[in-house]
Amino acid sequence: MQDIDKKKEFNETLAELVEFATVSGNRLTKEQIRLYFKDIIDNEEKYDFIYNYLAGLKIEIDGVKTKEDEGEKTEETPQAVGKQETEEAKTFYKMYEDDLKGISPENGKRDEMLSGHLKGNADCTKALTESYLADVIKISQEYLNSPLGKSDLVAEGNLALYEAVIEYDGKESLEEFEKSIFDRVRKSMERAVFQELGSSRTSNHLVERINALNDASTEMAKELGREATLKELSDRLALSEEEIKELMKISIDALTIDEGGE
Repeated sequence: MQDIDKKKEFNETLAELVEFATVSGNRLTKEQIRLYFKDIIDNEEKYDFIYNYLAGLKIEIDGVKTKEDEGEKTEETPQAVGKQETEEAKTFYKMYEDDLKGISPENGKRDEMLSGHLKGNADCTKALTESYLADVIKISQEYLNSPLGKSDLVAEGNLALYEAVIEYDGKESLEEFEKSIFDRVRKSMERAVFQELGSSRTSNHLVERINALNDASTEMAKELGREATLKELSDRLALSEEEIKELMKISIDALTIDEGGE
């Protein structure tokens, strides 16, 4: 296999691995990583690069200590950070928290409300659901280092809570009921976080490819004394000519938007 083909296969496999990690709880093992690359690389230094690249995307690797773990940060690895919310969103969220302080009944009342809910009493269903809104906020604290803001996390959790209460058809046991709805809330928040991470990673990967294309175009123009052809850019970047065309189109569209906003 030619070097250009190996590079293309490596990049495609790395992108597939990131997608797999996104839907696997942002956690991988060394064995999983090596399984992906077993027919592509045999150099330990390249595995170190992969480990550090994944760590930069906030993907944990069991049994591997990376530069991220040691406090070092590299320019080429994007950092996942909590979403910055507007002052208006923060104020609204604080008011929402204050409003909920008075509606967390004792378990005895929740037992009664659960019983009424299972018998079809709409008032009990409403009161039971509202009694757990503060718990959704507590659960959201577990995901504050994610790319989603507190308001987004709570909104996802509240929707999952409402659905979980309505759809619950288990035993008249408060313990079982709470386990069911809390699991549903957590899964909903995790799914939203993973979707946001996946979107962010796709965006970062696209920006990296556009930057690489721009750099290659500039370098090759100097080397050749003319603009590089699609075929030449394709060979240099290990991308298909169709991918090069798409990246060029995205770059032009972005430039048009920037100029239009001036």
